[in-house]
Formats: sequence, structure tokens, C-alpha cells
Amino acid sequence: MKTLLAVLGRGVMMEYPNGPFKPTRDFDIWDLSAAPELARPEILAEKNDADPNSVIGGGELNIAAAEVLYAELNPAYTVFAYGDNSPALQKKGFPTESAVMSALFREAMEAKDQFPCVIEWDGNFWKTDGKASGTFNELRNIFRLAEYYSVDQVVILTIQDHMTRAGGMLAKHFMTPELEYWKGHTRFETSETVLLRSDPDKFSDRIWDMFASQSHIRELQRQVNGLTALWKGVTQTNQAGVVTGAGTAK
Repeated sequence: MKTLLAVLGRGVMMEYPNGPFKPTRDFDIWDLSAAPELARPEILAEKNDADPNSVIGGGELNIAAAEVLYAELNPAYTVFAYGDNSPALQKKGFPTESAVMSALFREAMEAKDQFPCVIEWDGNFWKTDGKASGTFNELRNIFRLAEYYSVDQVVILTIQDHMTRAGGMLAKHFMTPELEYWKGHTRFETSETVLLRSDPDKFSDRIWDMFASQSHIRELQRQVNGLTALWKGVTQTNQAGVVTGAGTAK
């Protein structure tokens, strides 16, 4: 079976000032009240669960889980954060999350003498005019790629909190004639489940610490707010994640 493994974006930041870009850690800072260019720090956040803007990151867990699923699925193609940067990040000259995560995944797999076919986002190829993706359009991009390569199934991977909203977005996509076919050819995995199944000794304390946090509660609330906005029709689907009258999250 020809499979596309699609890992959803959770953000990348500099490891230290002017340092390399790395995926978000388990905890992240996201101030919804701030201007887009100030909403998230440029440097990876340390855990600070008491901060009212502390939420769940999950980029590191996503890439670790992708390594496990790659070994299990042997996918024909793998993508990460398959969409454009936000205008705020473009203005700063930051690389796309797709480029950063793809490079890190290739490096990790090549260290195991495995050489996956990882496809980075190409806005010129898809003629998106540099519009920010957000999860809604990221999912649509994934299915466009699946059709282009004539795959048999799509496997979506992200952290559990993010999947709360992504599942609703998938359901909305599958209501359209364009993407209805994929309803029976798509499944999803959560990074926490994959990692707890594959290596509980290594990941159990870390994952249950996330689930016991206030950041987890805040993240879930933001995801539910975004899902509510989607079904009310107030999410701009051409700039997904931009919501009027409700908080949302990546």
C-alpha cells in the first residue's frame, strides 16, 4: 500500500539567539492578545506552567513519533507542516517549519541508514502566493499532494490536543466533493500514543507530565475555541486560524 505520512506543524523556533531552528518543546508560550509578530517567542520556551500564556508545543514529540511510524509504515512519502509560513515569520526571514522539520527528520533517519522520501513545502509549485497555511489549509495541501502522487492512504500525525481540532477540520474537508474520497483512505495517529506504545520507559513520565499540566487545559480550550469557530463559519478558510470573536491556536 502506497502511504503518505503527514505530520502536522507545531512550530519551530531558535534554540538560542541566532541559533539553529528546532521544533517546539513540550511546553510553549503563545500570547493570543499580542500582535502576530510578538505572539510567540523567537527562542524555544522552557516549561513555565504558571504562565497564563503557557500551552502545549509538541514539535519534538511529533518528530520522535514520526520516526516510529516511518519504521512501521514504510511510507512512500513523508511531509512535515505542509504549508506556507505566517506573514509575521516571512517578514522576519525565518525558514518554513516544513524545511526545518524535514531536514531534522532526514538527519535522524540517515543516522539509522534509512533514506526517506521527504517532500518539503513548495509554495511556488502550488501557487499559494505565500499565504499562511494554518491547520485547515495544511490538511487540504496534504490531500492535494496525496492526489498528485496517487497514494492509497494518508496517515495524519500530531499531538493529541491538536488532533482535537484537526479531526473536526478533516470532517469538514470530507464533506466537500473534492476531498470526500479520502474519508475512507485516511487515518490518524497521536504522537503520545505512538510513543507510549513504542517506548513507555522513555516517554511515559514526560507525556503524563504534559497531561497533568495547566498548559494542557489551556491548549485544549484554545483548540475547542478554534473548532467552534470553524463550525460557526467564522474561521477564514483561506487564512485558516484567523478567527473573529474567538481565541484559537495553531
